Amino acid sequence: GTFKMTWPKRRFEDITINLDSRRVPIKEENRSAKSGTYLYPYVGANKIISYIDDYIFDQEILCVAEDGGSWGFNEPCAFIMDQKCWVNNHAHVLASKDGTILKYLMYYLNYSDLNSAITGTTRGKLTKSALDGLQIPLPPYPDQQRIATILDHADSIRRKNRQILEKYDELAKSVFYEMFGDLRTNPKDWSKIRLGDLGKLTSGSTPSREIQEYYNGDIPWVKTGEVNGSLITDTEEKITQSALHNSSCKLYPKGSIIIAMYGQGITRGKVAKLAIDATTNQACAVIPPNELLNSDFLFSYLKMSYENLREMGRGGNQPNLNVGMLKDFEVINPPATLQIRFARIISKIESQMHLTDQSLQKSEDLFQSLLQRAFRGEL
Repeated sequence: GTFKMTWPKRRFEDITINLDSRRVPIKEENRSAKSGTYLYPYVGANKIISYIDDYIFDQEILCVAEDGGSWGFNEPCAFIMDQKCWVNNHAHVLASKDGTILKYLMYYLNYSDLNSAITGTTRGKLTKSALDGLQIPLPPYPDQQRIATILDHADSIRRKNRQILEKYDELAKSVFYEMFGDLRTNPKDWSKIRLGDLGKLTSGSTPSREIQEYYNGDIPWVKTGEVNGSLITDTEEKITQSALHNSSCKLYPKGSIIIAMYGQGITRGKVAKLAIDATTNQACAVIPPNELLNSDFLFSYLKMSYENLREMGRGGNQPNLNVGMLKDFEVINPPATLQIRFARIISKIESQMHLTDQSLQKSEDLFQSLLQRAFRGEL
């Protein structure tokens, strides 16, 4: 089998120096008084909040969310600050003791499930004593160094891919604005058309979960979690012909555009485009390809209308969209020749985005597998 190390577990308080007593919170209105030159990061639980003209810390520190964070498996709760900065009372501040590398601790905390150490029901809290008491497997210094370096390299590949994706996204938006103007103001005064007038706008369905064999077919079935602004080339679950016949699922042709009507967090209002024929669940609204609007144009338009689509949501804790609301949603209708010219440019950008998306996925997988191996003692 794999050669496996077992490293001694050490209490967090024995391998770090807690600097919480030096933290100072500043109210927002007083921050602006301190923000004359914007030189130094002002840091909260999860990130840099703003910049101010003063600092408390001037050394490498590990910040760990004290409250307002997420501490589950693979949920980042810790980050390194290695510059002059000011930290408020929502993040614990730690310096390293001899023999400890902060980067190693950061990767370990971000990878581990720390929920058992969290107290408080409505707003979780990782208290100082809970943090002090965490048991961490601590390899010898050279091993910590090696693990931190390998993970840093893998992480930087991930980050580069994300940045490239963002750049392509900005490029696509600027091409759109250049050709069609701002969505909200419609400065070029294009005529408008309702989504309901484009043809059949319907939603999908979920075949009975009680009949397990429905879900071992080869017909792609899209869930809202998979609707994230890109092309759908594959789905997590596949259904059978009989599932299709015995439910109100419909098979939509490739080129159809999907709008997420409800779902967790940021999902509502997200769109995707089918690169394959597929069915969907009932939380997805689908616009099949139509004669009136070019599907690349419509996809970009709806992607950029994310906020407008979200704002239409109605209902209590979890505002939802429905097919009726979406049918009334209006889209500009520029001349077909212009839409086609746009589609030509955008399809080049999108094929690059798709490739970058695939490398991002690979670099994510690589990073995750290195993480697992690192903390199983196999790196």
